[in-house]
Amino acid sequence: MHRLLIVLGCLMTFPAYAQAEDPCVTQRNMLEMNDCGQQQLDKADRSLNQAYQTLIKKFSEKDTPDSRNSVIKQYLVTAQRAWISFRENDCKAIYTYNEGGTIRNIAYLGCMTEHTEQRTKELKKEFVPGG
Repeated sequence: MHRLLIVLGCLMTFPAYAQAEDPCVTQRNMLEMNDCGQQQLDKADRSLNQAYQTLIKKFSEKDTPDSRNSVIKQYLVTAQRAWISFRENDCKAIYTYNEGGTIRNIAYLGCMTEHTEQRTKELKKEFVPGG
């Protein structure tokens, strides 16, 4: 009976341990630091994609005498593609520079996140009133 209570006690506490802790809070090792960096990049990417899609939708409207939406949209798409290439290459350079160390992934993810957050700010500032 005593053994059964111990087993039940362990099983009752297992779900608390089974749930992954937030690696951005704990950051006890490189794996958690990398996971945190990836989460931050994913969040930044979602924000960027939302801002970009808002603009694409806005400039998908018919051209007017005051706004050549089709031309703006074309330039925006071209610029975004070029920016993606720039971000990738810039951050790959940082990754390669640090490739001998354990910090390379964190440096790469940090670079990607920083560029992504900056691009989101630029899109909102230039095209979204009050952005």
